[in-house]
Amino acid sequence: MVDAALYKTRTGITWRELPAEFGPWQTALRRHRQLIASSQWDEITRTLAERDLLQ
Repeated sequence: MVDAALYKTRTGITWRELPAEFGPWQTALRRHRQLIASSQWDEITRTLAERDLLQ
């Protein structure tokens, strides 16, 4: 899910255009929204940035 969200952000595509290798776009979108609502997404992106893994 994290890879799917980062891919979407990097490429600027819509969730519907997400490649099949990431699974159903609806699932990725739902999980991303859940992570944002719980503030876990901020923690994930902060951790990745600290480890220099955001590209």
